[in-house]
Formats: sequence, C-alpha cells, structure tokens
Amino acid sequence: MLDLDDLRRRYRELSSVEDSKEKIIEELFSQVEELRKDLTKAHDEVDNHKELVAMFKDKSNKDKEALEMKNRDHARLSFISVLVDGDCMNFQDSLIQSGYDGGQKAVQLLRKAVEDYLFQLDPEANPRIQCKIRVYANVSGLSKTYRDTNIAPVDGTLEAFIQGFNMENGLCDFMDAGNGKECSDMKIRALFEQDILDVHCQRVIFCASADNGYARVLGPHRDLQEGILQQCHAAEDSPSELRFGSENNTTSVTINVGCEPTIPFTPYFGSNL
Repeated sequence: MLDLDDLRRRYRELSSVEDSKEKIIEELFSQVEELRKDLTKAHDEVDNHKELVAMFKDKSNKDKEALEMKNRDHARLSFISVLVDGDCMNFQDSLIQSGYDGGQKAVQLLRKAVEDYLFQLDPEANPRIQCKIRVYANVSGLSKTYRDTNIAPVDGTLEAFIQGFNMENGLCDFMDAGNGKECSDMKIRALFEQDILDVHCQRVIFCASADNGYARVLGPHRDLQEGILQQCHAAEDSPSELRFGSENNTTSVTINVGCEPTIPFTPYFGSNL
C-alpha cells in the first residue's frame, strides 16, 4: 500500500529540484539577455566609430584637396617683383641706341638674368613664375643726359626704346615718373612697400643706387620675420650693398647694387647692377 506521506515528501523534493532548475534556466536567460544587450551596444559603438572615422577621413581628404587647390591658385598668382630706379641704373649704350629693338632686348636680358639668379638661389624653384619688371625714371632728364653724352638714338629721345620695352612683355613696364629728383624714388618706395606685404610676391629684386638712399625704407623690414631676412656681405667692386635673402618660400628682399654682367645696366650715373 502506498505511503502517502512518503509520496508527498518525494513530490516536494522533486518540485524543489524543478524549481531550482527553472531558476537556473531563468538566470541563464537573464545573463544571455544582458550579454546580448552589451554586444548590441558594442556593435553600435563600433558602427559609430566607423562613421566618425569615415567622416574625419572624408573631411581630411576635402581639406587636403582644398589646400592643394589653394596652393595651386597661390602658385598661379605668385610673382617676382623687379624694381629698377632708372635714373641711376642705366641700360647699356647699345640697347639705348637700338631704339625699339633695344627695348625689347633689354627686357629679354633682364628676364633671363632674373631666371638665372633665382635658379642659383633655389634650383627647385618654379621656373614659370611670373616676373614683374617695373622701371621708373625721369625720362626727359635721362634723355638729355644721353644726348649730352652722345649716346641717344638719332631722334635724341628714349621714346622708341621705352615703347619696345613696354611692348615686349605685358608684365614689364618702363614708366616716366616725372621731371623731379625724388619722383622715381617715391614710386619705387611705394611699390616696394606694396610688394613686400603681398602674400603672392615671392621675392623683391631691388635695383637702385649705391648711396643707401633706400635704406630707410628697407630697414624696417629687416625684422619682418625672425630668421627670414639675413644681411649679407658687400659684393666685390661694389661701393655699397645691402642684400637680404630668404632660405624658404616666404617673401624676401634683395637689394643689390653690385656688379652683375648678365644684367644690361651700365654705371653712368651711379652704381651698376
């Protein structure tokens, strides 16, 4: 005969075991759910990180393209400025006497001399950089001096020479500063101040007399940027020279009143370049 009490006891034991098993299973499900949530969260974080990386990479590429475009635009607008005080930096006799052809030849020689000079400074420099050459002079006074020294052309004027000079290249100008001692100086100084502050101007080649008359204008720019402008020694056979050069791509100043046979100047009324 069945023992009812024993049966109840055994049933309670089995129920207790079943309850424990169910509890363990529930706990396992709960832990699995927590792990699933953590995994989903980790996946979301990874996806967000990937999106951020892609966004920053895209922005970096766009910034790089923009910088390259800016550098290309800057390179297209970059130029070398050659400023010549024509009252004291006088062109060779043969060029003056050749009139129109002499003016054209003077520009060709000047541009070639500038190219050679820049190549000596930096063989890696852009050979196609624009070169602006501007000559200011008291044309009437200069013409009279050439006539008095029997150098002037047959017509006794510099008109043909200046016309040839200006027609040879659109960036090269020979301009009459007016009949006055300081007219050319004022024009040259103003252009220098303008060019030295122009971010597109890579170098200023300054051709003037040896009396240091322009030192007051050039002096303040010696400390334009520390280490960029450096004073160098006077050239051989030059009564006075100040030269400042740059070792990087920033604007620099070259004040050269020494002898340079490749540039078509002769020393009639001052030092020659």
